[in-house]
Amino acid sequence: MQRLTGSPADRGAVAVWVAILLIPLMVIAALAIDVAGMHADRQRLQTGADAAALAVALDCAQGDCGEANGTAERLADANSPFGGEASVADVTVYPELSRVEVSVESDRTHWFVPGSTDLAAYGAAAWNTAPSAARSPIPFAFAECELVNFGVLATDVDGNVVGLQESAIGQRFQLDQSQVSPTGVCNKTNSGLYAPGGFGWLAPDYAAGELPCSVHTRVGENVGSGNGTADSACYTRLQQEIVRGNDASEPYGLLPVFSTADQANNAKNYRIMGYIAVTLEGYCFHGNREYGLDVNGAAVSSSALCKNPGNGAGWITIMPQRFVSTDAEVETDPGAPNLGVVVITLELPNGGTP
Repeated sequence: MQRLTGSPADRGAVAVWVAILLIPLMVIAALAIDVAGMHADRQRLQTGADAAALAVALDCAQGDCGEANGTAERLADANSPFGGEASVADVTVYPELSRVEVSVESDRTHWFVPGSTDLAAYGAAAWNTAPSAARSPIPFAFAECELVNFGVLATDVDGNVVGLQESAIGQRFQLDQSQVSPTGVCNKTNSGLYAPGGFGWLAPDYAAGELPCSVHTRVGENVGSGNGTADSACYTRLQQEIVRGNDASEPYGLLPVFSTADQANNAKNYRIMGYIAVTLEGYCFHGNREYGLDVNGAAVSSSALCKNPGNGAGWITIMPQRFVSTDAEVETDPGAPNLGVVVITLELPNGGTP
């Protein structure tokens, strides 16, 4: 069989074509790398703008906007693009709107393509908005009337709750489950009986897929009670949260406050009116369920107060706090009552337009 061979003059033709095509391929690859890098840097710049806005809003929510430009510069610098340093172009705080807007820019030097590209990002955050819905892994709801009786919540001349009492912050209070404070007059249920006391256990909505000790509540809506008891795992969770709160030196988080409790047979529905932040300090329940500190700061295990835990039901020790939440899952509403808790949220920049 005759073997076909090419002309000697054709040898090396493929290498020539590869060399010719390699130049545009390398140019395209360089452009792709630079464009991808530019998009990555723009994302980092946006992250820096959002972080800067949140940081300034956090300072403002705590009562002092401080050096807003310096705060924004630190957060923007921490998220500088790889292709160039970030700098804060402008920080505008709108106190009357409880809002801040930040603009960040960077001059990105390309890696392969000559020249550079100006990048810019804008972030905005709002504060001083009260929570209107939240989830708590501890199924508690505190009684509004008891918190008023103890001086934890402040009221106006008409008796309406207007916020957290400053003098109550950092003070211990004992809330009994089955009785109200001696001088307090709490709202009665439809049956004519008093609401369960300083707090009540809530029942997770298992039909909606909620887990034990995890309850979602909303201002203005009712939530069912646990008939005075809780899943045994919740006592363990309660102890864990006391330890965590003490170690972190921060409030446990958001816990609902109920205004009324309607009773039908033995089941109650608590109507949620707002949220308060507390450090959980201790508890004492029957069945040798006890941990932490009592209202006097003594260990519950040796406390005389634990010998008669509130008409046989039990009590908890709380310490009210002011709290700023950055939890994106917490819903807010301008009409929700502010009980010492504000939520910081990312917003779309709009130039300070209400």
